[in-house]
Amino acid sequence: MKLLRSILAVCSALGAALAVQQMLSAALKLAAPTFDGVTGRPLTVVLITVYCLGTVLTAIAAGFALGRLAPTKPSLHVGAVALLSPLLGYLLAGPAALPHGWQIVGYGAQLMLIEFVTRRVFRSQEPPATRFSTRPA
Repeated sequence: MKLLRSILAVCSALGAALAVQQMLSAALKLAAPTFDGVTGRPLTVVLITVYCLGTVLTAIAAGFALGRLAPTKPSLHVGAVALLSPLLGYLLAGPAALPHGWQIVGYGAQLMLIEFVTRRVFRSQEPPATRFSTRPA
């Protein structure tokens, strides 16, 4: 049962990340006419902002899905997402989807953020530990 729940958690995280990326891509396409005349430094600022926003929102969505659904060992599930995400990107869009150059650093930062969010959400679901007080009543 835990294996099925683990598979569901990883697939949900990948699906959430893909859904966020598709929504951001659609939003960028809607806003594209606004940026048609923009060149130089302002265009660079826009692209960096969009890239950072996409990285953070995707990591939050994937981390939240993993944290809520992972039955145990959230870090192991993040590792599974880390291995399957580039493979899924390759299958959907070909070699251009694989991180290369400076994108590897961005992907690493995204994985660290996924790990952070996953652990926070996972720990928030744990029942509080029962501790016995040693203070006199």
